Amino acid sequence: MTDAEPEPLLVFDNTCLTAFASAHLMPVLKDLTVGYRVGTTEAVREEFCAGPNNVADIAWVDLLPEQGMNELVALAEYVQALGAGEHDLGEATVFASAQVRAAIAITDDATATKIARRIKKVEVHGSL
Repeated sequence: MTDAEPEPLLVFDNTCLTAFASAHLMPVLKDLTVGYRVGTTEAVREEFCAGPNNVADIAWVDLLPEQGMNELVALAEYVQALGAGEHDLGEATVFASAQVRAAIAITDDATATKIARRIKKVEVHGSL
């Protein structure tokens, strides 16, 4: 990668962030993602902070602003595909955000991953 090329973006879901935070391994996650820009959505940040986690744990994770109509259209597609109630809304926002940014979505939700891979509009990986 040259200096002119931007760092690839990883868009994290709450399942991964909470797993690392619960194990007190956020510094390890930060080290593992060196060379990448790391971001998440407002919905995921809210979900993360609603649990026993501290927002300071993810202060180094960029909060990704919505990218307009293309992201809203993508979000609607993922909400419909996931049947997104409160539980799946974070995954839907992560997939939509990653899709419009040509980024990689990171989630450990197996069902959501299977659905996103079936749609084939976003690259999805787990934390393992």
